[in-house]
Amino acid sequence: MENFRPAGTLSQFLTDLKSSKVNEGSLMVWQTVKGKKKVLKGSYSSHKKEKDKTVVNIHLEKNHSFDKDSPIYLYEEVNGILFKGEYSYYVNQNLKLIIDEKVFLKEKRKSPRFGFHYSDVKIELEYQKKTYEFKLKDVSDLGYSIELKHKIAEHFKVTQPINLLSVHGVNLPKAIGGSIVYIQKSPHKWSKGHSIIGIKFNRKSKLFTLIAKQMGLS
Repeated sequence: MENFRPAGTLSQFLTDLKSSKVNEGSLMVWQTVKGKKKVLKGSYSSHKKEKDKTVVNIHLEKNHSFDKDSPIYLYEEVNGILFKGEYSYYVNQNLKLIIDEKVFLKEKRKSPRFGFHYSDVKIELEYQKKTYEFKLKDVSDLGYSIELKHKIAEHFKVTQPINLLSVHGVNLPKAIGGSIVYIQKSPHKWSKGHSIIGIKFNRKSKLFTLIAKQMGLS
């Protein structure tokens, strides 16, 4: 599949699929029948193991008539994860899929990304007229992500505007505008109780270069 690479086994990515539940409508479901591709929006409902199979339940935004003999693809947009499924059951916009064990990841990053896994870099943000300070998780010239406690993350909403005011103690000459594209629970054991929020810049930014200079990386 073009622009996708094998990523591992299903069990490694079920947590990511489950975390997508907080981002309603973040799943893309499609099926190609006789050369015609139909794409639908949906949300994760639940999953469970049935003997040697994994069954995933998806709630779709619209009704659709599926071909029972053709594969159905499920794309989780936040992490770029592609699942392949087999039709099991469908009624009242609720689709039940038997998911294949092979999982694929979309090669979606078009710019270098710098991660701060072992550094404590703080950034100051403005959201809904309030100022916050959070730990910077990673950054590129297209956007960045932050790490924060679940309880605080509940106050943030996907698609809402957010402004970046300062980085690593350096006030920016002008706030850099962006919008929230995803909110998910951190998959890492050492970040238990934390969420990750992804923010996309309104336009490309030289922030990556600025941070690299401040950290002595360029």
